[in-house]
Amino acid sequence: MLKSYLNTAIRFLLKNKTFSLINIFGLAVGTLCCLYILLYVQDQYSYDKHQKDAQDIYRITTSAELAGDKHQMATASPPIAPAIKRDFPEVTQFTRLYASDMFGNSRHMLKYKERSFTENGLVYVDSTFFDIFSYHFVYGKNTRAILAEPYLATGTQ
Repeated sequence: MLKSYLNTAIRFLLKNKTFSLINIFGLAVGTLCCLYILLYVQDQYSYDKHQKDAQDIYRITTSAELAGDKHQMATASPPIAPAIKRDFPEVTQFTRLYASDMFGNSRHMLKYKERSFTENGLVYVDSTFFDIFSYHFVYGKNTRAILAEPYLATGTQ
């Protein structure tokens, strides 16, 4: 029975080539658009949902036009965050992140007690980072002391 249906469908497709091509192309484009929209919506609703107060976390971006080209960047000038907190009472806290090299090509020398080692792709953050983002710590529980002083790791083991 299935073989009969397949034969009928193939004969119809071969007899009406233009009609079949338009229908198959439309079905493929519609399916592709539907999948693209689904992936986009899923990405937008899944961003930072693992954070405790994800609905209250916002990211400042910059739109710039350079030589006629429009650019969207997920960066902002460092003084913008304190100015926004000062001027808008809705902002309760801010933190800034600076990735030293987004491709992990730069190496940094780190020292903890008597041990020295190098690390790739470091990210510098403000001391308020753990006021906004919630992460599980393997060693130590005092998140305030971790970023209390610049360039000093004070976590306990």
